[in-house]
Amino acid sequence: MKRFFRIFAAVALVCTTLVACEEKFDNYDPATPETTAQVYFSNEAATTINLAEVEAVEIPVMRAVNGAGITANITATVDAEYADVFTIPSSVTFADGETVANLVITFDREKIVYDETYAVSLQIAADMITDYGKDLINLNLKYPAPYESLGEGLFREDIMTTFYNVDNVEYKVEIFENLNTPGYVYLKNVYTSLYPYNEPGDYVTDDVYLAINVSNPDQVIIPRQKIGLNWGYGDVEIATAEYGTFKDGIITFPANGLLICMPEYNEGFYYANGSGKFRVVMPGTVMTDYSLNLAYSGIRVAADNSVRPVVDVVFGADVAEIQYAVVPGNISYDGEALAETLAGMFDESLVSATVAAADQTDDEEGLLQMELVGAEAVEPGIYSMVAVPYNADGEAQTADASVVAFYVNSVNTEIPEMDFNFMTMSANDLFAMFGEEGGFDESSSMAWFATGSNIKSWKMITTTAASVQAVLDKGATLKDIALANGSDWDLSYINGYGYDYNYYEGLAPATSYMVVSYVEDILGNETAIGAVYTTAPAAEADKQAIKSNVVKVKNVNVLVK
Repeated sequence: MKRFFRIFAAVALVCTTLVACEEKFDNYDPATPETTAQVYFSNEAATTINLAEVEAVEIPVMRAVNGAGITANITATVDAEYADVFTIPSSVTFADGETVANLVITFDREKIVYDETYAVSLQIAADMITDYGKDLINLNLKYPAPYESLGEGLFREDIMTTFYNVDNVEYKVEIFENLNTPGYVYLKNVYTSLYPYNEPGDYVTDDVYLAINVSNPDQVIIPRQKIGLNWGYGDVEIATAEYGTFKDGIITFPANGLLICMPEYNEGFYYANGSGKFRVVMPGTVMTDYSLNLAYSGIRVAADNSVRPVVDVVFGADVAEIQYAVVPGNISYDGEALAETLAGMFDESLVSATVAAADQTDDEEGLLQMELVGAEAVEPGIYSMVAVPYNADGEAQTADASVVAFYVNSVNTEIPEMDFNFMTMSANDLFAMFGEEGGFDESSSMAWFATGSNIKSWKMITTTAASVQAVLDKGATLKDIALANGSDWDLSYINGYGYDYNYYEGLAPATSYMVVSYVEDILGNETAIGAVYTTAPAAEADKQAIKSNVVKVKNVNVLVK
């Protein structure tokens, strides 16, 4: 109905115009006759041309009169960087009686850059043009790299999670290799049309290939490149911070092993792949799952009051057996201690036990589950259980070894208090603690410093104190705010070194901010802390320079798309 009405309205307008023309028919002035050769470009001429498909580019040039032969001058405009790539005639000649002549553009294939788009403009001389045809044409010439599809693989994203609160989605992508660049694989449109969080306008509509250099499987690199995506802070770029690996058809990078940059947000790159979940599964790869997820569930007390720790484990479908041991202390973030423990389990210098996974099935959840019980009774204190999965051939899958730390409480013993302290300060004071010069503008920056040990989980959010207070006034608690809005903070630093810190830039002057934390330790303690910091007032001369209150942080940035 809507479309019919619009057509009807247009017809009515034409009819009205015709009536008006009839009234002034006697005063009609005919069009001025053409005095030029009436040369023009066809509206049907292709403007986007694949150079791989042609030996030369032929652009048809037309003329309205089929008279004697003529030559029409044409001016070509080409970027100076690749002017020597193309040879473009400065004129085109029409034979007697012919109305079409081809302008033939040749190119040097050895100088062509694959996937580069070359812009070429052609302009017909002014003394040859016509008012009824096109005298300018803009060409896009491109020689696509010779990509060969390897098939569909899987891509699990953990880069945009650096700035935005989005999940680590995994989806199918087509993966290619470039026959001219061995050792690289290319993921097509992984961050454009395929990325599920994109909306129209968030990404380019041309094909974009994410290149990954896998020529050295132990030193996989993602070269610095744009990914075809812009969520309002400039074209997103990614790069490599630490080498990745390509093993058994799967590409992975360590946590914080990738980088992301959004140039209109804040300059510089930020760590990405914070959870270490970034993954590319190549086509044809048979996925195996030797994962272990350990969770301390409590103790068993024998008749003599001796205590045994109990750990539940969820493990992958390809796990045949699990070897485990209990050792004193928290070695969750101590790589050397973990390696020593595994070595002791393998050479039997450390007491361990082995259980079969075959009979431990929870059909309702679709997962394999079982319960591990410590081999010996233990005294109250902090312990770690280390578990290693084995495949059906009896081969230990060391890369999938897992560890969980816990506190074993005995009968009538008191649980130690939580070891966690948190404070806010100026960014300059934070750097001074490490003997460095900060140089921060104290009207737009702040920092925090925390100490602790045996932390099990840490949820944290930084926002204005007024925003927090408004929620508290409605009956919420600091714990509620952290759990509902906070992000999981990486525990490796504080558990590994006993302290952690962060700093923020781009804050508003004379504004109170609050860092809200909810922390649990492995002893079962918990605490919720709201630490306030107020930025200094801005100098009058600086007030106009303040454009936003976007927060820049050391390892993670949380923005709202």
